[in-house]
Amino acid sequence: MTQDTIAYSGRLINRRTVVRLLLQEGPMTRVDIARFMGLSKPTVGVLVSELEADGLVAPTGLIEGKVGRAATEYSVRPDIAEVAAVDLSRTIVSANVTGLKAGQASLNATERNDMSSADALLSQVGRMVRTLSDRALLQKATVKVLSVAMPGVTDPRTGRVAFAPKLPDFGEINVRAELEAKTGCSVVITNDVNAAALGERARGHGANIDDFAFVHIGPGLGAGLVLDGELRVGPSGTAGEISWLPFAVLPDDGEIIDLRRGGLEAALDASQLLVGVAASDLETYFQLVASGDQAAQASARRFSWLVAQAIASMSATLDLSMAVLGGELGNRDEFLPLVREQLTTFASSPPTVMTSALGPDAALMGAAAIGADLAREMVLELATSL
Repeated sequence: MTQDTIAYSGRLINRRTVVRLLLQEGPMTRVDIARFMGLSKPTVGVLVSELEADGLVAPTGLIEGKVGRAATEYSVRPDIAEVAAVDLSRTIVSANVTGLKAGQASLNATERNDMSSADALLSQVGRMVRTLSDRALLQKATVKVLSVAMPGVTDPRTGRVAFAPKLPDFGEINVRAELEAKTGCSVVITNDVNAAALGERARGHGANIDDFAFVHIGPGLGAGLVLDGELRVGPSGTAGEISWLPFAVLPDDGEIIDLRRGGLEAALDASQLLVGVAASDLETYFQLVASGDQAAQASARRFSWLVAQAIASMSATLDLSMAVLGGELGNRDEFLPLVREQLTTFASSPPTVMTSALGPDAALMGAAAIGADLAREMVLELATSL
């Protein structure tokens, strides 16, 4: 390797380091950057001037020094990146758009899903993202990322989505490519429950916990696994699909609901809560639970028993510190004390059980965190593209 090559490589590394530092620390003067990086002020001055000329960094204002003239602070250009996040896990489409600047306001929108066809739903997502982008004044962003949380498993090679029965049949459609065409963004798709786990990791109960499961209950059933501080999806992307656990035996009568794939999900479906209860909807059901209705409370105990059994099974093999309950049913406070109580039946040292700190927004917040990480990496790549 020649001296020129070494110098060139060092320059690229330094450019990337400056941008990473500004992304992590916020506005800094050239003197501050030089101190952090251990480089001379003239060297940092050249680097910052180059990055400013390339449109990656921009001056943000002056800071008064103790002596001498004021120094200019620099930050990564506020409008360099647009991060859009979309949650398709519910009966509504939830979307937000923001930039990479810390504390930068986000714009949000919700609409009822257009379930008439796969193309109609994807077109709806594209329209919502474009509208929010226009309102956020981020049309000039160099980096555009769309992070989508949705049910099912997305093949990373083909972009096809499978195992998403609550959504229109996507068939052979490359969902990722279609969304890229409709939005002009780089698209990343994450299973909604995995996204919720990352949302909890970023902004909820899992912020300081390295080993936990986000257990989504209703509609559907699944777990997002964070182990050693990282999301684990397994070689086929199906880690945490606890609906496939081969048990669904109710404690009262021993009835086996289904030992095939999806048996536990069927047992924990909302309709099962209403069996034998004088209620035709969940609102009435939870009113009966609160009033002390024996049939409703017995149903809640059966439900919680199965949830506790699933958590105990995961904890026994993964040594979890915590399980976070989410989803339409998992977020209900009525089940939390029952799950905690019944978990002691299965585990001598049970994990802490909490309901999600983010409620129904967990998947959207996770998608936003995934999108921001990707956008930062793309900005860093720009710093090394000369």
